[in-house]
Amino acid sequence: MKLLLSIQFNKFTKIQFIIFAFFSLFYGLISFVNHLNFRTNWFDLGFYTHHIYEYSCFNFSSLKSNLSDHFDLFLILISPLRYLLGEYTLLVVQIVFVLIGGYGFNLLAGKILKDETKAILVQLTFLLCFAVISSVGFDYHSNVIAVCLSPYLIYYYLNENKQKLLLTWLLIIISKENMILNVSFLLVLLPFIIKKTNRLKFFAISLGLISFVLFLVIVGFVMPKLSSTEVYFNFKYTSAGGSKSFKELFLFLIGHPIKSIELLFTNTSGNSLYDYYKAEAHVFIFLCGGFVFLLRPLLLVAAAPIYLQKFLHDSENIWGLSYQYNIDFLPLIFLGICLVASKLTFNYFTHAVLIVNIILTIRMMDKTISFVKKSSIRIYQNIHYESDIDRNEFKQVEKLIPENASLMAHSYFTPHLCLRDSIFMFNGFTKKTEYILVSDTAIPYPLKGKEYLSEVEKIKLSNEYLLIFNSSKIKLYKRNR
Repeated sequence: MKLLLSIQFNKFTKIQFIIFAFFSLFYGLISFVNHLNFRTNWFDLGFYTHHIYEYSCFNFSSLKSNLSDHFDLFLILISPLRYLLGEYTLLVVQIVFVLIGGYGFNLLAGKILKDETKAILVQLTFLLCFAVISSVGFDYHSNVIAVCLSPYLIYYYLNENKQKLLLTWLLIIISKENMILNVSFLLVLLPFIIKKTNRLKFFAISLGLISFVLFLVIVGFVMPKLSSTEVYFNFKYTSAGGSKSFKELFLFLIGHPIKSIELLFTNTSGNSLYDYYKAEAHVFIFLCGGFVFLLRPLLLVAAAPIYLQKFLHDSENIWGLSYQYNIDFLPLIFLGICLVASKLTFNYFTHAVLIVNIILTIRMMDKTISFVKKSSIRIYQNIHYESDIDRNEFKQVEKLIPENASLMAHSYFTPHLCLRDSIFMFNGFTKKTEYILVSDTAIPYPLKGKEYLSEVEKIKLSNEYLLIFNSSKIKLYKRNR
């Protein structure tokens, strides 16, 4: 018996080692190559990496303004890692947590399905899901960390492990303010979604209610007080009846339920380019596993705040398949997949879900209605490994900028240079930093094309700056003292 258990353990360990090794390479080819080829940005990799640099130096002078943007305390916990991993810190952390999340779904599926093979299939489905791939393909975001901790929250609830449940909850709520809202719905409804007798039932509901109150306090009072404008900066839901606060949004939702549902599907931008962004995202979410919401309606209720955050938002980019705006659905989707599979006599349900998710990911990489930066995720094409910026030239430029110098740089240069005390994204000739780094061929974000060129021209015509490095694609200016 001991020998049999040893063989099974070794087989499971080898499978997990292969999965971790393969997906470490797979995600690394997406994330690290993007960074190496200047496809990462100030928002959000450079911005957050500069945060962890400051925190690791025990400099909390900008903590107030940082938390007014996103209430992210998780970055403080991981900030010491920057001494080991440098500018790649957050990319490594994100990949590690995605792998941990995949294993968490393996544990959860194993607990519910009592089948090791199906548990591995659920794990692979998560790791290959389009929402995970698009998240890894775009910088770093702490909501990805929270999502990857969520299966452990459910797993510890099922195992009635109060201490680990509480610890996981704490890690989730310090990651990002909207995740507090998401987890509140999950915890309140979890005892009703999984109806088995559990001594942590009332503890989970209580924790969910505390989460909801905490969300209201943080976004309604704390974050506005930390902001210079005294408003919650990320409230952008004016398409919902012109709402300017969560209170107004809530009143609109309950006062106009039919109109609210219509807004989940209609283009509110006024630009026909975005007509099918929402429809495409709904199809992807449904096919990747969201169909379980119809079979388990309480899961749909738990997913309601996620749907509202995504599809009522004023920004068209959030409606589509890109970035990290779809991964929040996955904890509820994969819990539903496990629960539905546990009731089916059809043994190949998890196989079918895996195949469909692979097809959806290939489709996202190949052709989409909504904008997806294909060069960031197509690891099978040469263009993914090519850079518009000469890396050798950039290394020369790096040597010209002292570590203690203040710098303003174009968005995609900043993640490589943000481990310093003073750095800003180039948003026009507005700040008098010691060095300014721009690119003639850069995507002008956050400025428009002509506006960007005009601001660069102002630097050239200014007597305050000297051009000290000039190539076809990189311009470095030093302030003339």
